Amino acid sequence: MGGIKATTKDNPEYQEFEDWRIFMGANKVRHSYNDKPSEIGYDDNGKVYYEAWHLDGKCHRSNNKPSVIGYDSSGKISYERWYLDSMEYTEQEYKQIMKQIKAMNDTEKLLDSRWWVREMACLK
Repeated sequence: MGGIKATTKDNPEYQEFEDWRIFMGANKVRHSYNDKPSEIGYDDNGKVYYEAWHLDGKCHRSNNKPSVIGYDSSGKISYERWYLDSMEYTEQEYKQIMKQIKAMNDTEKLLDSRWWVREMACLK
C-alpha cells in the first residue's frame, strides 16, 4: 500500500502515514534534517515516487539541489522543482540567486531581509 514517510519539526525520525490526508490531519510541520528529505511518497508497490525537502514547514532547499524530486516507475528522475521559502523558481533562477548569496560576505547575509539567508551566515 502506498503512503508517505515524513520527518517533522518535533520528530527527526521518519513517521509513516497511510496517505497525505492523514498526515495533514495530524497538523505536523514538515522539516528536513541533515539534508534528508522531509517527505517521501511511496506508490502501492513500495517504490519511491517523490521526495521533498522542507524547512519549518516551507518547501525549501538552499544547497544548490532541487527541493522536490519526482521519479518514474523505473526509478529515474522525471522532474525536479526548485524552491526557496516556498517560492518556486526555475533551475536557472534558483542557481543565480544562490550564486548571488554565495558572493555575499557574512555581514551582507546578516542584513538580508530573507531569514534563511541570515541563517546561512550563522551556519559556518
